[in-house]
Amino acid sequence: MTKKLFIHALCALSILSLLAACVPAVGPTPDETARYPFSLDIAGADGAQVSWEGYTAGYLPGTTETMHLAVQNNTGRHWDGRLCVQLLEPRPSSVVISLAEQNFSLESGGGFARDVSVDLPADLVAGTYGLALVVHQLTGPIVDVIPVLVGEGAREPFQGEWPTEAALEACPALESNDDGPAMEPLVFQEGFEEGLEGWEAGADVPEDPANPGQPVFWNIERSTDQASEGSSSARLTLDGKQDDGTIWLARPFEVSGDAPLRLRLTFDLWSESESFNTLAHVAAYAGPRSPISEGDFDLSQTANQVAGWQTYTYEFDIPGNPERQVWVALGISAVWETEMTYYVDNVRVEIASVDEGQSPTGRIIVEGVEVSATQVIVWGKSTLPDGTCVSAELWADGVLQEWWPSGACARVTQGAWELMVAVPEGETLRPGVQYMLRAYQPGGPNIVATFAFDLDTPPLPPTPGADG
Repeated sequence: MTKKLFIHALCALSILSLLAACVPAVGPTPDETARYPFSLDIAGADGAQVSWEGYTAGYLPGTTETMHLAVQNNTGRHWDGRLCVQLLEPRPSSVVISLAEQNFSLESGGGFARDVSVDLPADLVAGTYGLALVVHQLTGPIVDVIPVLVGEGAREPFQGEWPTEAALEACPALESNDDGPAMEPLVFQEGFEEGLEGWEAGADVPEDPANPGQPVFWNIERSTDQASEGSSSARLTLDGKQDDGTIWLARPFEVSGDAPLRLRLTFDLWSESESFNTLAHVAAYAGPRSPISEGDFDLSQTANQVAGWQTYTYEFDIPGNPERQVWVALGISAVWETEMTYYVDNVRVEIASVDEGQSPTGRIIVEGVEVSATQVIVWGKSTLPDGTCVSAELWADGVLQEWWPSGACARVTQGAWELMVAVPEGETLRPGVQYMLRAYQPGGPNIVATFAFDLDTPPLPPTPGADG
C-alpha cells in the first residue's frame, strides 16, 4: 500500500467553500506541472457559497499571485461580509501575514466573481505556510487553510496545525446589523412517557404492490416494549420490502427574533440487531418548515450499528426566518428489503442564536490516507464527542468523485476515527492527479478538514498510531 501524509489542511472552524484561480506570478514563473493545483467548491448549510482554487507549491518571495474568488448569497437574507487572504506560519507560531482584505454586501441571490491580486513579501523565508481564506458569513466565520510551499524544492509532508484563532483576530467581522435581542437558549427533552402529544407523524413511502393505489404499511405509536429512559418510547414500524420509504415524527418550536440559529438534535435509537449491511438510514431534520419528503432529511447515519440502544447526534445551522418557527424531525428510512421496527427515546433539542463571529465548537483533523488498488483508508483525530459521525468526500483535480460514498460514516471513538472505502471496479487512483480529501461532520455546523495528496512521491513510512 502507498501511505500518503502529504498535505494536511485543518479547518477547525465553520467552512462554506473554496475556489480561487491562481494565474502566473509576476517575476520568475515555476514549472506549472510542479505547482499541484487544489480546487474545492462547497456550499454552506444556510445557502452561502464561496469558491476558491489555487496551487500548493511554486510561490516565490517578492512575486504577485492573482487569485479568483467567487461568492454567492443563496441564504434568503442580506449578507454584509468580509473575506481575507492570509499566509500563516505553523503553530506554535501565531504569525499572520495579511495578503488581501475585501468587504462585500450582497442581497439574496446576488454574488460576484473577481480576481484578487496578492503580493508576497520579498523577505519571505522559504518553507511551508498555510494559505488561509477567512470569510465572515451570516452563521459565523469560516477559516480554511491549505498548506503551500514557498520557494523552490520538493514539498515536505506537513502534519502540524495552523493558528486559526490568530487568523480570525487578524480579520475581524464587520459590525452586524441589529436583528433584535438574541434568542434565549431553548432546551427540550422528550421521553414519550405521556404519548406522542405535540408530535406529527409523517411519511414518504412507496405504493404497496399488493394493494394498488395504497401506500405500504407504516405506523408510529407509543410503546412500552423498549425504553432507554423511563418506561416508554416511540415505536416506528415500516414495511420496507420495496427497499424504499421514510417515516418520521416532527414537531415545531417557536423561536424569538430573526437571527440565524444553531440547533443540536440528540436521540436514542433501538435496533433489534447489529448488522454490517445497511438495513435502514436514520433520518434527521431541522429547518423552517415541516419536512415533506425523504430528500429533506439528513440520512448520513445508519441504524443497526449495535444491537439495542445507540445515541445519535446532529447539528444544524438554520438561517433566520420571519415565521420565527423551527421544525425538528427524526425517523428511519428503509434500505434493505424487509419489514422493520425501531424505537426512539430520550429526544433532546437545544436551540441557540448564532452570534456574528461565533465559530462552531469541535475540530476534525485528517492525519493520513492509505491507498491501494482495492481500497482507500482515511484516518484522523477529532475533539467532537464520541459517537459523532465523520464523513468524507474525494476530489480529483477539482472534480468531486461520484463513486466515493460521501454518506459513509466513521464514528469518533476516544478522539480518533477511521474510514475504509472500497475502490469499485473500473475506478483507480492515478499518479499525476492532485487529490483532495474533505472530511466533515454531516448535519453539523460546517466543521471540516481537508487533506491534499498525490501518488507521485515515494511512500512515507507508517505514522505511529495511524491504525488506531
